[in-house]
Amino acid sequence: MKYNKELVNTYGQGKLENLLSPKQILEDSFSLFLIGAVREILIVIFSHFDILNAEPHQS
Repeated sequence: MKYNKELVNTYGQGKLENLLSPKQILEDSFSLFLIGAVREILIVIFSHFDILNAEPHQS
């Protein structure tokens, strides 16, 4: 397979600039925060209803 070297360089440069732009960093950290928050909420809900633990509780 032949690659267009100029295209690859432009793409790589664009990706690098995107990665280093404050807007991109802000968006990435915000999406990571959202993922983490949703995950925590799901864990709380699952443990509250005890769905993860398949064994029935004996009360």
